Amino acid sequence: MNDIIFSPLEKNSEIFKDLKENVSIDSKTNKKGINVSNLLKLARQGHFEEGSLHEILEKCEMHLCVPPPTPRNPELEERVTRLKNEQDNAAYRSMTNYLIPQERYNLNIGKEVKSVASQMTAVINFVLTVGGSFFFVYKAVEYALPNPNIPAQVMMGIVTSTVVALADLYFLARTI
Repeated sequence: MNDIIFSPLEKNSEIFKDLKENVSIDSKTNKKGINVSNLLKLARQGHFEEGSLHEILEKCEMHLCVPPPTPRNPELEERVTRLKNEQDNAAYRSMTNYLIPQERYNLNIGKEVKSVASQMTAVINFVLTVGGSFFFVYKAVEYALPNPNIPAQVMMGIVTSTVVALADLYFLARTI
């Protein structure tokens, strides 16, 4: 109710002339008038001799006031500033997270070394298994034949090492 003020339509009107202490001023338009609660209180006390309340209101203009902004609490301002700074710092850290390599890579070095070691072990095992199977079959064919036949030895070694390589690849792919 205090957001509405009544001011006289004519500049010379003497409706509110003796009521200086009850005058309100709109903070946005700087118009002077009496707010609703003061007007009702004065009407009950019989301050208006010009007539009844509705006759007085016919000679007035009604304005919706913009109340002055309430000052913000300093603790709230400090807290809002602190939270904004924390949010800005978090956004900055998330943007620059991948630009600082020592922070990102130092944490996973042990894990990466273990991964590389297991992969190297698998490669060495594969090479030794395939090479060993080739050498074994090559020598087995040499001892099995009465006359040395190198093309037959190499061909049997390649066939056997290919079968072993395919089997080894199958088991490697299954574990991955």
